[in-house]
Amino acid sequence: MRTPIDTVWRRAHTVEVRDLGERSVAVVRDAGELAQLAGLLEVDFHADAFVCMCWGNVRFLVKDAAGQTVADLTLHAESGLDWDEWGGQFPLLRGKELAHWLTERGLCFG
Repeated sequence: MRTPIDTVWRRAHTVEVRDLGERSVAVVRDAGELAQLAGLLEVDFHADAFVCMCWGNVRFLVKDAAGQTVADLTLHAESGLDWDEWGGQFPLLRGKELAHWLTERGLCFG
C-alpha cells in the first residue's frame, strides 16, 4: 500500500539533515544513501500517533531536483517521526539504526 510519504521519497533529490541541538548539518545527495535514509525513517502506521511537546532533535528537509522542500520531517525523542501531514508522530521501525546512521555523520541527539 502506497502512502503519501512514498511520494515524498520518489521526489527526493537531496535531504538536509539538521541536528537541532548542535546546529550541525549534513546533506544527503547520493541515490543509494537517500534510499537507505528513507528506509531508516519508516514508521509504524499501525501504531497510535503520539504528540511530543518538544521541538524535536533532528530535522530532515527533503528537497526535489529544483531545490523545493517537499517534506519537513522531525525526529522526536529518538523514536518518533513527525510530518505535518500526519497530525502527530509515529514510532520509527528502525530507531537504533537511524541513531547509528546519524552518529556516523557527526550528528547526535540534542
